[in-house]
Amino acid sequence: MAIDASQSMLADDYQPNRFEAAKSAASLFVDNLKGETGVGVVSFSGASYIHQQLTTDLSKAKKAIQNITIQGLGGTNIGDALITSSNLLITSKRPKVIILLTDGRSNVGTSPEEAINYLKGENIIIYTIGVGTNEGGNFTENDIISTLDEETLKKMAEETKGSYFRAENDEQLKESYNQINSSTEKRLNKDLSSLFMLLA
Repeated sequence: MAIDASQSMLADDYQPNRFEAAKSAASLFVDNLKGETGVGVVSFSGASYIHQQLTTDLSKAKKAIQNITIQGLGGTNIGDALITSSNLLITSKRPKVIILLTDGRSNVGTSPEEAINYLKGENIIIYTIGVGTNEGGNFTENDIISTLDEETLKKMAEETKGSYFRAENDEQLKESYNQINSSTEKRLNKDLSSLFMLLA
């Protein structure tokens, strides 16, 4: 899971803000996972940070999510966030999935296009969640408005056989995670069925 921790996530079009709503929905998603699912946690702004290596101890994953704080380093580095997240999945034998949540657009570091090519080579699926209302939200005293780069988020998902979700409020955010959970379970069951057919 890669969660945007840039300053714009403090925008007030969610209650209390986008950042806290994102962490709450991510924690609920972890609660609903089944089986021996491995979860890693990454946050990003102008750089990316690993908060939890891949683990099946979901309590550790939830604690890592709740411990993420807003980062002071400027910018939104989506490309590096994807590569950092993918490196956590290298040893995984199960389907590899990254859920990336952001409210902005990549403006520093590795380009999303470069990251997509790298992830496609590793057979990693990207689910992207764009948060924020159409009107945007204020996060500074100067009334700066944060806008979302939906085109790039859609492209990242489509090119890795994932899906893009737009969440304009808390309920849509939670529903996005629910749909990702359901889709991942179906994909895993399909992959296992193919394996059993091959063995037979």
